Amino acid sequence: MKKYKTLVLSLLVGSALNAQTLEDAIKKTENERFDLASGVYKKLIAKETTNGDYYFYYGESLLKDQKLDSSKIIWNEGIKVAPENALNYVGIAKYQWFNGDTVNANLNIDKAMEITKKKYHPQKTEVLRQVATIFIETPKFKKLDKAIELVDKAIELDAPKNLNNYLIKGDALELKTPENGGPAINSYNMALDIDPNSTRAILRKASLYQRAKNYSLANEMYKLAQTKDPNFAPAYRESAELYMMFGK
Repeated sequence: MKKYKTLVLSLLVGSALNAQTLEDAIKKTENERFDLASGVYKKLIAKETTNGDYYFYYGESLLKDQKLDSSKIIWNEGIKVAPENALNYVGIAKYQWFNGDTVNANLNIDKAMEITKKKYHPQKTEVLRQVATIFIETPKFKKLDKAIELVDKAIELDAPKNLNNYLIKGDALELKTPENGGPAINSYNMALDIDPNSTRAILRKASLYQRAKNYSLANEMYKLAQTKDPNFAPAYRESAELYMMFGK
């Protein structure tokens, strides 16, 4: 009986260790472990083939890995299997906007907004955030004021607070007033008020300090991000590039 209980326990522990979630996959993307993230997304989709969220964030991961055409394929598949999910329309809009097709991109943005038009639609604030990132991250045709407007709407609706609102708003403010990093820093600090361990917020602050030529403080922030999460690859890369500036 004891051996049986031990076997069951070991199987349960093994299952828990192998359990992979959307949050795990997103975390791997943030840490730039793109191949590992793709593996998790494929497993998640195999288990829930009609979960549109999995397709959207998989496409986002591919996009961050500079595989824009691959992300388009995944987002189109997401629309095919889950046409009621608004996020994949935003994904396709991002692909179109990045390629200069703003007319069709706006049509897909409108589609996503129509799906989530009810005030308390579960995807409403995420759609607002993701559309804002289109206007911020695109190489051209940026719409920073519109991005800020969308994020402010998400902030108004979100409860509890979502730190991604303040990260995205900070990114828009940084680009809008590159000569004055104060507004962006304030937004990143609000993200840190929500989660003091947010490596993404710490990294953004470090980049602003580096741009302002406060190299010592920037490097302190890079090291802090590494301490908060030893697997957060962007902090090591940015720190290495800072050292390279000084021949180290």
